[in-house]
Amino acid sequence: MTTSSHPLARFKKPLLQVLTIALWLATVALGFWAVVTFLEGVDAQILAFTFQKIENQEMGLTTSSGLRRVVNYGTIAIGILVWIGAVVIGGMEYHFKRIGKRSSYRVFAWTIGIELALLAIGTLLRAT
Repeated sequence: MTTSSHPLARFKKPLLQVLTIALWLATVALGFWAVVTFLEGVDAQILAFTFQKIENQEMGLTTSSGLRRVVNYGTIAIGILVWIGAVVIGGMEYHFKRIGKRSSYRVFAWTIGIELALLAIGTLLRAT
């Protein structure tokens, strides 16, 4: 019996498409959360550094505020651009061309792993 004559074969592709869309949406949501958490952690470290410099009177309040704002906006812009380009656009195109293939699921696994690492690093940076 060939795959095309199997009664469940016609349900396989739509099921894989739904699974791919669900996994892609999960990586998009997790990626957004990871970027926000990581940038909050970076922001917390910049804030701690700035306050330390102010306490040591190595920089004035206006200088430290400007420095913090520039670094904060820069990291947010870079993080969001990378997230949009890599996870959202690149991931969507890659996965929809390779629906149901092992390479697609490997990329999902790597993406989720990296996003979880960013979440952990961001949480650790905020905690210290």
